[in-house]
Formats: sequence, structure tokens, C-alpha cells
Amino acid sequence: MFGTLKPHACRLGCDRAHEYQQFYCGLCKSLGDHFGTLTRALLNYDAVFLALVADGLVETAAAPDRCRCPLLPVTFRPTVSPDSPAMRYAAAMQMLLSDQWLADRAEDGRRAAQAARPLLEGKVAAARAILAELGISLADLEGFEHRQARCEVPGVTAPREAAEPTAAALERVFERMTLLPGVPAETRLPESGAHAALGAFGRHLGSVIYLIDALDDLEKDHRGGAFNPCLVTGRGGPGGGLRVSWPRVEMAWALLYDDLAALLALVETLPLRRHRELVRSVVGVELPRLARGAATRAHAYARVEEGARRRRQPWPVRALAAVATAFVLFWVWLSSVPALAQKSPKRSPETPDASSAPSADAGAGDAGKGGAVPPRWEPRLPASSSAAPPPQEPEPAKKPPPTTTPKDPSVPGKGGTMPPPPGTSTPGGAGGEWSNPCGCCTSWCDACKGCDCGGCCKVCDSGNACCGSCNGGCGSCCK
Repeated sequence: MFGTLKPHACRLGCDRAHEYQQFYCGLCKSLGDHFGTLTRALLNYDAVFLALVADGLVETAAAPDRCRCPLLPVTFRPTVSPDSPAMRYAAAMQMLLSDQWLADRAEDGRRAAQAARPLLEGKVAAARAILAELGISLADLEGFEHRQARCEVPGVTAPREAAEPTAAALERVFERMTLLPGVPAETRLPESGAHAALGAFGRHLGSVIYLIDALDDLEKDHRGGAFNPCLVTGRGGPGGGLRVSWPRVEMAWALLYDDLAALLALVETLPLRRHRELVRSVVGVELPRLARGAATRAHAYARVEEGARRRRQPWPVRALAAVATAFVLFWVWLSSVPALAQKSPKRSPETPDASSAPSADAGAGDAGKGGAVPPRWEPRLPASSSAAPPPQEPEPAKKPPPTTTPKDPSVPGKGGTMPPPPGTSTPGGAGGEWSNPCGCCTSWCDACKGCDCGGCCKVCDSGNACCGSCNGGCGSCCK
């Protein structure tokens, strides 16, 4: 943890900003009271975040207090009590985090960190004593920097494996917050789910912190020869240097995205009695902003390095790559020429499209092209479409009834007279007349199909005249 867990100040209201400032100043006062005034310079946002989560778990919130600011001695600032369990826990964790920060840099060979770390040995021992008074032991995390160093093999360790030690360490830190004095008994029970929720929250948080730091320091680590999970071994073997790996940068960003989504969902499951909005502001607003910035810079640097690496290749290698690329493009174009040449012939609207119906020997003509091709399924088009519909079986012809001259051709509303439909004749072979008020009947005894003529257009037995309605007084209709 390197000071990344801070809220997004622009989105905090006045009340939330004042609440966060109280914990910030209260932790500064707690560091001065328990470890000396000089240790106030070690204050960072990560310990304040731990103080907010710890105070949110206990039943009784930290009491309000006031203190004189060391930077402005004439100013008194509102704080929370430095002796509350949450503030004591956060102050002790701040000393352990500072020691770990120096240990991480000492493992990288930085002499200043190696010389400064012994100066904190007494403070670290006092911090462990405070944690013991609170009922929390983190002895299993001693020597964490060595486990992290053994995991980081240059050019070999992937992002997920490299982030595992940090994720496991913060999982233990958050799980053991349930042992603080003042935490409700039901929260301490394993079946309550608080241990699992806090542990999962700490695991994802540790992974996010490590991956953001790895993406943010990619350029610096590559130029300085330090370990970074986004670097892989060059062509010359382990001793041939490291190069930036675009797939590993993508992998780190994908893992980071998943961890951020999990954190945002876990915030709602934490057994917090207060400060949930501040915690949500840290993991849901500020951490995604930092992650996007780090990923953008890492991708930009990886793109530049990939182009520079290609330019540094010998000209025969570049020429061979260009020839291979041109050959692949030419082969793709050549393979597409037969497909472009096989265009379907133009058909008249009257000609049925026989290819739309699958046949038994479909694809036989393509046997020489690697096997039979299954017929292509095409949906049928509506009758109004310009394409010809598929052939249909003709309907059997109906026997027309005998035609006679209408008994009363002067009945109003009958629509005049017209010759009989094709294929019909009058009795005895003589021409006759019949009435068709709708103008849509195709047979003397058929009903109007799809025609809204206001009634039934059928032929009546009485005079075989087409009446406008079966209920219009024509007796009985023939069907």
C-alpha cells in the first residue's frame, strides 16, 4: 500500500469531506501521541482508510476531539479521539506500512532505504505491542518482503502470480479487523459472513493496489531494469534483457478491471455501521480513476516500445516479414476471386426461383471444390415482393353451378350486370346475366375472399342472383 486509498475530493459533500478531515487529523494526532511527533510525517491515505473501515465496524464511533496542528500551531482542528480502538489500530498499521515500504525498496537494492529501516525498529516493536493489546496478531506477515521477492522472477512471473502475496497479506489484515474491541459479537461469528466479506474485500484491494503500481511504473521499471510483471525475457534469453509485453499489459488491465468490479460489489456486503459512502468513494471512484490513468500510460508505452522494437530488427528480418505479409494478402485476394465471379444470373419476375427449394443433388456441382455444399436456406418472400414466389400446387377446380338469368335484375344495390366468370356457362348454352355487387366474386357460389363488401356475396337459389347479404331476404343461399 503506497498512499492510493484516498477518496475523490470533488464528489464529496461538505459533511463527508469534514468527516474525512477529522479522521485524517485524528490519525496524525494518534501517531504523535503513540510514536512521537516526528512520525506524523509518515501519515498517508492508506492508514486513514483503515481507520474509517475499523471505526465503521465497531458499535460506538470514535468520540470527537480537538488538537493543535503542528504545521499551524495557532490553529485548532476538529479530530476524533486518538485513543479509540480504531485510531490506535490505524496508527499501529501506519508504522507497519512504513516499515514495509522501506523493506520493499531495500529489496530493490536502494541504499537509502537499507540505511533508514533500522531507525524504525523501535517504532515497529511498539506498533506490534499496540496490536497485541487490541487482540490482533500479524506475526504471520513478518518477512513479507522476502516472499514477495521470491515470487517476482523477471521475465517469468505473470501479473496474477505477482499480485498474489500482496492480495493474501491484505486479506489477513481485513479479516482480523473483526477482533477489535467494540465489534459486535454477531459480526465475529464465522457464520455471519463478515470474515469472508472482509477477507475478499482485502484480497481484491491488495490485487488492485499491486496492479495499479505495476502499470504505473512500467516505463520506469523497463528503463531501470527492475521487475515488472508486464516485462518478458527478450530474444537473447534471460541475460538478453527484458522487453514490454503487450499481452501482459492487456492481462494486467483485465485483472484490474475484474478486481475493481468485485470491490464495488463487496462494499455493499461489508458489516459497516458508518462511513460506507466514504469507502465507496475510494473503491468506486478514485481507484478506477487511478487504474484508468495507469493503464492508459502503460498501453501507450507498450505501443511505442513495440514499434521501436520492430524498427531495431535487422533489415533481412523486416524484409522477410514484409514479404510474408504481402503473400498472405495476395493469397486472400486470390481466394476471393472465384467467389466474386460466381454471380447469380438475372431472372425475370415470372420465372420461379428453383434454387430456393433444396434438391437432393444440391451441391453436386461443387464436388470438385472439396466436397458437396449443403443447400442454402432462404426465407420465403411475401407475394408483393418483386422476386418470384416459390411454385405452389394448383388448387382443384370447383364445379360451377348452373347459371340463369336473374329473376329481378332491377333490384337496387345489385351493382348492374356482368358476364359470368370464365369457365362458366348459362343453362342450355345460352348467355345469361348475374349480379355481382362487390365486384370481387370469382365464382357464383364462393364467398368474397378478402373483400370487405359489408356482407356475404353468394348465389341464392331463388333466381340464382347474387344478393348483397345472406340475411337480405333471399331465402336460402347455395354454398
